[in-house]
Amino acid sequence: METKKAALIASLITILLLALFSVAIFLSNQRLHGEEYRALAEQLLEEAREEFESIRGVSVREVTLEVVNVSWVIENWGKAYSDPKIAEILREEKIYKALFMISQDDSLYDANLDWTERVHAAKWQNKIYIVEENFRLNNHFSVKSTFVHELTHIHQESFSMPKRPSTFDGDKARSSLTEGDATLMANTFRGEGVNPSVSSIIPDEKILSLPMMILFSDEIQFSLPDTVDDLKRFSYRYGVGFVEELYEQGGWGAVEEAYGNPPNTTEQIMHPEKYFGQEDAIPVEAPLMSGDWNLTENEKFGEYFIIVMLDRWISKGEAEQAAEGWGGDNLTYYERGDEYLFTWNIAWDSLDDAHEFYLAFQEMMDKTSAEKENGNCWSANGRYLSIQWNESSTLIISSDNETIVQSSYN
Repeated sequence: METKKAALIASLITILLLALFSVAIFLSNQRLHGEEYRALAEQLLEEAREEFESIRGVSVREVTLEVVNVSWVIENWGKAYSDPKIAEILREEKIYKALFMISQDDSLYDANLDWTERVHAAKWQNKIYIVEENFRLNNHFSVKSTFVHELTHIHQESFSMPKRPSTFDGDKARSSLTEGDATLMANTFRGEGVNPSVSSIIPDEKILSLPMMILFSDEIQFSLPDTVDDLKRFSYRYGVGFVEELYEQGGWGAVEEAYGNPPNTTEQIMHPEKYFGQEDAIPVEAPLMSGDWNLTENEKFGEYFIIVMLDRWISKGEAEQAAEGWGGDNLTYYERGDEYLFTWNIAWDSLDDAHEFYLAFQEMMDKTSAEKENGNCWSANGRYLSIQWNESSTLIISSDNETIVQSSYN
C-alpha cells in the first residue's frame, strides 16, 4: 500500500513539474510589446556591450537602440532605397536574364522589397535597429549574439577605408571584411570562434549576416532567385573565413589593420593567399563600340559572380574550376532608345584558364532554353548572346539587337 502511495505521489509530482515546465515555456515564448520589449532589449544590448569589450579588448561607445516595425522597414529600407535606383535595378535584372541567371518572370525590384520584410536587425545611421515582429527576445543568448555582431559594426565606424571606385566585385570584397569581422565576433561570443568568452552552447537561432549591416534569421526563406540569394549571402559565407585568416596573422590588431588596406576582389576573399600576396585584379579594357550607343554603366563582377552564373546550369565543382583562373573583368552597358547592349570582357591568368571558361560557358548555354545560332551565338526571349575566345581573354556580348551581336562575332 505504501509503495502504491509513493508511486502515486511521484506521478503527481512529475505531472506538476511537467505542467510548470510547460507554463515556463509558454511564458518564455510570449511576445513582449511596447516599453517592456524596449526595456528588455536595451538591457540585453548593454550586457552585449560588456561582452564585446571583453572579447575585443576595447571600449565601444553607447549606442541608441531603435525599435521599428516591418512597415517602417519596407518604406525606409525597401522603397526608399529601391525606388530611386529603379533604372539601375532594371539594368541589373536585364543582365541577369541575358546571362540566364534568373527566370524571365523574376523581378529584382519585388524581390528586394520582400527581402527587407524579413530584416531581423541592422546597424544604420550610427544606430542599432531591431524589427519587433522579427526580433524575438525570449532567447537572451541569441539576442546578445546579434547585438555583439551589430556592436562590431558600430566599432568599425572608427576605421576609415581608402576610397576606391564602387564595383560589384569590390563592394562584395569590402563588405566581406566588415561582415566577416562582425560574424567572427558573434561566433567568439557564442564559443564557436577564437578566444571564446562564454560557454560553447549553440543558440537555437543561428545568425545570418547580409550586406548593408543587416541580419536575418537563418530559418527565413527568401523569394529571391537562388542565384541572387547566393550573391547577397557572399559576405557572410566567405567573409568570416577571410577574417579568421587575418586573425591568425596577428589577432584583432591584424583584423583592424586590414581596414586601411581592404580586399579588392571576391577572389581575394575566397583565396586569402592572393590578398596576402597582393594579387589584385588585372585592368581590363572594354571594346570600342561604334554608333550612337550611350554608355550607362561600367562594372566589374569578379570570380564569385562567375561561379554563381555557371553553377545554375553546371556542377558546383565545374563552375568553381572554370572561374578560378579569373584575372579581371569589365562589363560595359549601353543603351540606345529602348535597345540595350552590354560587353563583358574577362581576362584570365592563362590561355588554358580562358579556354576552360569558354568551354564551361558553352556547356552552360547548351543547357539553357536558348537556341543556338551560327557560330557561338544564341538567342532566347528576344535577346542575343555570343562568346569569343582570344588567347587569355573571353568576350561576351549581349543585346536585343541581333545585327549587333552577329556582326561583333563575325
